[in-house]
Amino acid sequence: MRSKSGEQRGSMAEVDFIITVDAKIIPVEVKAGTTGRLKSLYFFMNEKKSLCGIRLSQQPMSRVNNVISLPLYMSGEINRIVKQQI
Repeated sequence: MRSKSGEQRGSMAEVDFIITVDAKIIPVEVKAGTTGRLKSLYFFMNEKKSLCGIRLSQQPMSRVNNVISLPLYMSGEINRIVKQQI
């Protein structure tokens, strides 16, 4: 996604997936390890006014700043969890 709000030319934000839950756009980042920055996820959430974002990783379930972190094995539960959170 290219920024329309004054970002430098060539500036890009990438999220791994976009899903919809009850007609709401939810960005999803998948992190292979236990660490990883979420700069693109936050950028996308801000640009598109998303109510929340999802991070799938090896970390336990948590929620920080409208980002719901789920362990990889819970990916099939994203719709149910997002509906409970928003």
